Amino acid sequence: MILLFHKNHTKEEAFKQLFTEMYPRLVRYATQADVESNYKEHEALLQKAEAIAHRLPEPTCTVLRLCYYEHLTYREAALRLGISPDTVKKHISKALRILREAMNK
Repeated sequence: MILLFHKNHTKEEAFKQLFTEMYPRLVRYATQADVESNYKEHEALLQKAEAIAHRLPEPTCTVLRLCYYEHLTYREAALRLGISPDTVKKHISKALRILREAMNK
């Protein structure tokens, strides 16, 4: 327990004791609160982006899924879908433009 105004302590000593004992606790609490709020914000943004991605028109939605969720290269996605790598690139550009615009709203 902190005794701020114990008769044997000066105000400076009491403040130093308070700072020494409470500062680490305050930093820990602030850091934890910051992490929790950032996590919730991050999770909400991810959910919003995924909802937008699922509403993309076909084949843009499928191309985005293959390249970003399944980590296929443009060439691998093109082979799987029977289209050219340039077409994959165009669908990725379209998907990212739509996502960017929708996320900024």
